[in-house]
Amino acid sequence: MKITGGSKLTFTLRPVPTLSFVKLQPFRSSFFKEVLSPETELTAALEKYTCLTEGDEIDVDIQGTSYVFRIREVQPQQTKTRDPAVGCIVDADIKVEFMEAVIQDATDAEDTQTSAQQVLESSTSQQTSSLTSRIGGSRAQSSTIRNAVEAKGKMCEICRKDIPKARFALHSVQCSRLNIWCQECQAPIRRSKAKSHCHCRICGEVLDQKNLEPHMNKFHREVQCECGERVEVGDLEAHRTQSCSHRLVSCKWCGINVKAMQQGAHEQSCGSKTSSCNLCGISMPRRAIDRHMAAVHKMDPSLVSRAQDYSGPVSTENLSYNVR
Repeated sequence: MKITGGSKLTFTLRPVPTLSFVKLQPFRSSFFKEVLSPETELTAALEKYTCLTEGDEIDVDIQGTSYVFRIREVQPQQTKTRDPAVGCIVDADIKVEFMEAVIQDATDAEDTQTSAQQVLESSTSQQTSSLTSRIGGSRAQSSTIRNAVEAKGKMCEICRKDIPKARFALHSVQCSRLNIWCQECQAPIRRSKAKSHCHCRICGEVLDQKNLEPHMNKFHREVQCECGERVEVGDLEAHRTQSCSHRLVSCKWCGINVKAMQQGAHEQSCGSKTSSCNLCGISMPRRAIDRHMAAVHKMDPSLVSRAQDYSGPVSTENLSYNVR
């Protein structure tokens, strides 16, 4: 992840769709000869995964033998994002396609295509099995692999796209002349733009080299907030509204706005002030209003927005508290 000790990380939780289609590419062609029922075996082997990400490589153990697969494509695809397509396979009914292996074993080079087709045709006629797995402490139905077929294409090593075999030779010549693969953004880029192509080391944004410095000044230059904390200029607004000690927050007892750094002391003092119940007139500390409403008036305190809604006014003129 290219991070060091003390680095600031920001995480965003995003929902992921349930996958309906996965295209896998085995690294070695021996998979097609050694695994006689890929659907059933993959249903069991993929139990240890909850999500699959396009472009990743996964190690799958089948009957004591380890097979490495490259995830070439997943569906449904996510829209409006630069991130790789990803999806959940828990409780998923998945259609699988197999691409031609990355490495053709010498003993399999001649009959890989015939063998793969025979294996896949025989496997589609077999009834797939579904297993159960324990995920997140609850019992869930595992993914089911169905309709595993051989993809009608071959992967270009330059652009990593699936190209029909009839056009693969011509495409390879043209693509290697025009494009190169960028390991940072995991996408092909034009050779003519390779020298100016760069990435922001902080946020990963793809930029032209001439725009890197303006980008750093606009989004990642450090500024000092009124509270004294130094933050990136792009995070300043979020800092002021979410974590700044000088932001205004509402007291849960009286409703007035105070600085966040003073909230604890203010509410401790404010909650000790005597007030009266608007329903029965009994005097009590404000912090006891919730218990009083539940015990005496049989009202759920969680349905009351603030204690002040059911208590009389209290003067805040002499309300004092100490802040260290």
